[in-house]
Amino acid sequence: MAFSESTLRLRAAFSQHAVQKRLQVLGQSCSFELSPDILQAKQSFNDFKNRVNPQDSIVFVNWVHPTIEEGGRVSQATRALLRAGYETIPVIPLCRFKNPSEMLSILKKHKTRSVMIVGGNDCALKKQGPPVDVRLRSALDFLQNGGANLLRDIGVTSVGVAAYPEGFPHLASVLESDTVLEVKLRYLLAENLNVHVVSQFTLHPVMLTRWLERFSCTMKSIESDWYTGGASMLSTGRLKVHVGVAGPTRRGQLERAAKLCKVPLCREGAAGTSQELLSRNSGDGQVWPFTDVKYVAAACERLNLPEDAVRLSLYPFGGLSRALDFSEALRTEWMRHGSPDDMTGTF
Repeated sequence: MAFSESTLRLRAAFSQHAVQKRLQVLGQSCSFELSPDILQAKQSFNDFKNRVNPQDSIVFVNWVHPTIEEGGRVSQATRALLRAGYETIPVIPLCRFKNPSEMLSILKKHKTRSVMIVGGNDCALKKQGPPVDVRLRSALDFLQNGGANLLRDIGVTSVGVAAYPEGFPHLASVLESDTVLEVKLRYLLAENLNVHVVSQFTLHPVMLTRWLERFSCTMKSIESDWYTGGASMLSTGRLKVHVGVAGPTRRGQLERAAKLCKVPLCREGAAGTSQELLSRNSGDGQVWPFTDVKYVAAACERLNLPEDAVRLSLYPFGGLSRALDFSEALRTEWMRHGSPDDMTGTF
C-alpha cells in the first residue's frame, strides 16, 4: 500500500512528537547511581534534594570500596535518602559476605525492602583469604540456590539485577548474557518479587537500542509462559527497566571508567571511539549523552514500551551537578541539542 507524501509527512511529525515527549519523560524520571561519598557531602546531597523530586526518581546506592565497613556507609546513605522520601535501592556485592546468612541478617536488621544484587568484581579480594561461598559468586548462583525465596522471607519486595548491552565480560557472547538475565528474571518473578533491571552504560549508543530490542523479546517469552490474560509485567509495574547512561564526563575520564567497568572501548568493525566521542563533545570538554538518550527514546517508541516502565539510570562519572544539569536539559531544553526526527528511522 502506497502512502501519499502528505500522509508520510504527517506520520513523521507524529513520530517526532512521540520521541520528543519520550525524551522529556526520560528526563523527568531519571534514576541515579550514587556513592556514599557523594551523599555524605552535605552540599551535594542538598543540591540533589533541591533539584530532584522524590516522586520522580529512584536512587541506587553503590557499595564502592570492597570492605564490609563500606556496607555501613551504604546503609547510612540509604536511610538518609529514604528519610528524604526517595525510593532507594542499595547495591549489594554478594562476594563481600562470608555466607548468605550473614548478608540476610544484615538486610533483615535494617528492614531492607528493596535491594540490587550483583556478584561483585573484587578480583584482588577473591584471590586472598578464604574462597568465596559458591552461593555468592554471582547473582545467578545466589538465585539458583534459593536466593529469591530467602530474600522474600526476610521482607524484601523488589530486587534489582544487572544487564549488559554488550555482554558480560566473563561470558562468551551477548546472547549468553541475555540468557543469564532471563534466568534471573524467571527466578525473581516466580517468587512474586518486583524487579528492577539496570543496564551497564556503553560508549556505543546503538548497542542500547539493540539491547532493548532483545530485552523486549525476552519479556515476551517470559510472559508467554505465564500469561493469564492480564496486562504485561512492564505495564503493571512489576518490572522496571533502567537504561544505564554515563552523565556528562570528560572524554579521558569516561574512557577510564569504561576500562574499569569492562565496557568495550571499541566494537567489532570500529577502529576506536575517539572520533565518536569527539563528535559528542559539547565544546566544554565534556561528552554529553544526548545521542544515547535519543536512541533510547526512539527505541522505546518503536517497541511500544510503557513510559513508566523505562527510565534512564545516570552514572555521574563527571560529577553529580553535571548529571543533574543533563536531566534538567532533557526535561526543558533538549531541542537545543538537535531534533530526534533523524534518529527514528536509522535502526
